[in-house]
Amino acid sequence: MRVKRPDEVGLEAAAAVAAAGPPADEAAARAERDTRLRRAVGRLEGLAREAIVLHYFQDLSLREVGAVLGVPRGR
Repeated sequence: MRVKRPDEVGLEAAAAVAAAGPPADEAAARAERDTRLRRAVGRLEGLAREAIVLHYFQDLSLREVGAVLGVPRGR
């Protein structure tokens, strides 16, 4: 009976491991970071909060954010 060495596992097994996602501790750390970030953004006021939300959470470009908020470029 031949035993496979780790470098002979194959692409299917490697793909299955990669598809499993990040380890639980990384996912928990990411969730904690996201919660703290949302709280911090929630404490901002006015245009600062709106700009952060539009750019980072709604994926608008800075030019689009300026257009939505009516803020001239360079302000």
